[in-house]
Amino acid sequence: MLTRKTLGGVSLLLLAGMLAACLWPFNPFPANEARWVADGPGLEFRRHGIVVAAGPFRFPESAPEGTASLEVFLQPALTEDQNTILAVSAPGNPLGLELQQYYDELLVRRRFRDEQGQRRVAMLEVERVFRAGQPVLLAIVAGREATAVYVDGKKRASGGRLRLTRADFAGRLVFGTSPTHSAPWRGRLLGLALYGRELGAAEAARNHSRWRRGKPPEEPAALYRFSEGGGSVARDGAGSGPALIIPSNYRLPDKPVLFWPHWSDLQRLNFWVDVGANIVGFVPFGFFVCGYFASIPARRPVLLAILAG
Repeated sequence: MLTRKTLGGVSLLLLAGMLAACLWPFNPFPANEARWVADGPGLEFRRHGIVVAAGPFRFPESAPEGTASLEVFLQPALTEDQNTILAVSAPGNPLGLELQQYYDELLVRRRFRDEQGQRRVAMLEVERVFRAGQPVLLAIVAGREATAVYVDGKKRASGGRLRLTRADFAGRLVFGTSPTHSAPWRGRLLGLALYGRELGAAEAARNHSRWRRGKPPEEPAALYRFSEGGGSVARDGAGSGPALIIPSNYRLPDKPVLFWPHWSDLQRLNFWVDVGANIVGFVPFGFFVCGYFASIPARRPVLLAILAG
């Protein structure tokens, strides 16, 4: 039979252990590790790197209705990365469109609500895209008939349930991690272009050649070449896009406090690690705290233990 003093002491030790495990290294907003590339244009993302647009992107009124395209020129640091390259965050849907590296694969994921208001996820998966240290040009095209993904100027995926529209690009861009949870990608961001039209196969191939030769693509709605080389702002060379801000600290712009997990969350190893850590921490804590309150004795020790947890 454990004494009241022992039960209280063990409860305090478990509490201290859980706080240390949750809060370590006791720096909720570490320094931002998105840095300007020293040997040319670009931004390098290290362990904790993030770049956030100052506001949502708005396509010119003269752009054709419905279609849009996004090009990202980048260089991954790792082949085995499993994190978010960029996301488009909109009010009410902070993780609407997401480009993610999953080992050597590209995942293009769209989260939306259907006509019944239910949350849905649609995804295109493209294999053999990323190699450590090798530049690659990604083009995501929301066309009139279907969504297409080009890799280095060649169409690699099309159609499926991923039906992107211009609205999916018209949000606030977040680079280097997810806007809702920490998923820091490592590599270099070498260029970005947004178009208020559908890129065809010939233009995608031509743009790939121009990016590779250090020349800008033709007639984008927004163009970021990341040639500033210093400061905390990257500006749109075409003139219609918001500035991209390099904050001093790594801080997620749309991190939720409490939310129901989606099925896509259940596929992440980190989710189950968090679940296991909570079980391992809170079950013994609840047992010993309940025993302590029962030894006082207090009324409803189980309820008090739940409240303490």
